[in-house]
Amino acid sequence: MIVTGLGYYLSHFRHFIKSTWKWALLFAVFFAVWAMLMAVQLPAVTAILMHEEIVERVGIQTETAQSYLMVACGIVLTALFALVVWCLIAVKVRRCMNDLQSDSTSSLPRSWRQIVGYLIKPRHWGLLVSTLLVSGMMLIILISVCCLPGIILGIVHFLAQEGVLNGDPLGMPDYMAILSAITFFITGFLLVYLCIPILTMIYYVYGSEVAFEREKLK
Repeated sequence: MIVTGLGYYLSHFRHFIKSTWKWALLFAVFFAVWAMLMAVQLPAVTAILMHEEIVERVGIQTETAQSYLMVACGIVLTALFALVVWCLIAVKVRRCMNDLQSDSTSSLPRSWRQIVGYLIKPRHWGLLVSTLLVSGMMLIILISVCCLPGIILGIVHFLAQEGVLNGDPLGMPDYMAILSAITFFITGFLLVYLCIPILTMIYYVYGSEVAFEREKLK
């Protein structure tokens, strides 16, 4: 199912692009905002929420602390918006696969009710979990390679801001914020099309189980 689902995705890659590119761009925007807030403000937010003594030593005022807490809320909200957009992308992927099915007797799911009905049956969990584990490991490797620039920039921003909390100068050029935002945007866009194969694999796991049950009934 992993090979079949991945092959299906690659063979119809243009169709998936045409169906999801607008939502992928929106996801990339939310991801870039979330990554910038996480990379730039996370050390300060952590200091305020968990290490009050660090905040007092650096001399952050109450107003600044409140602004950082607002940033923390922004991080949560952008993450939720990105999750909602990803769910919409999943809907688009399902519709795209339905449009590509020329055979009305295909065992691939045509509605979310079919998918939910499949997921709630414990006898299907073994194949599903094993598929997710293997595909998840493959996905981690691909993300580590393709998103490496974004990961490096995130670490750089995190360490720089942590140094500022300890009293060190920032020491980063002015264009770094723009460069980071563009990098995170591209990273978010790539993440969408690296994760979509997981959906096609799940659909084919469902299809294989349905086809097997049909054969048992014959």
